[in-house]
Amino acid sequence: DIGGATAATFDPTFAQINAGRFIRRRVRSGACGDVFSNIIEFRIDTPVTGGSIGNAQTICTGGNPTVLTNTGSPTGGNGSYSYLWQQATAVGGPYTPASGTNDQITYDPPVLTQTTFYRRFVSSGVCAVNTALSNVIEITVDQVVVPGVVNNPQTLCANQDPAVLGETT
Repeated sequence: DIGGATAATFDPTFAQINAGRFIRRRVRSGACGDVFSNIIEFRIDTPVTGGSIGNAQTICTGGNPTVLTNTGSPTGGNGSYSYLWQQATAVGGPYTPASGTNDQITYDPPVLTQTTFYRRFVSSGVCAVNTALSNVIEITVDQVVVPGVVNNPQTLCANQDPAVLGETT
């Protein structure tokens, strides 16, 4: 029983909802037995944390990075999470949705040709504030090295000192 709640309507306080998240109304009339209404459930969503992601790496241009991992799961909300992986070519963004299927706790990036930054956007529950971002992971893409061309091929006799080899490109 909730003290003082004896009217047809009831305006619960947060403390009353938090103490017992299920509320129903009991009705009495004369000598008849008590009857009960349907049960109302209050779900309290707590602020969401974005958790953390891992597996920063360095690859060569055109390389396929390994999966970005979940190193710390999100918390808060209603316990059910939606994920949107985002990518940018500069650490400060702008960030756009990452390509491919990305409503997962982990993400498998595609083949990359430039350094790319990833983060995970997490949402849970009905509250507008129940969204958060993870940390940012950098996948550094090293450009393919072009060996260039050397010049000055030579034919030498035994014990001769070769001339300096040069560089054409």
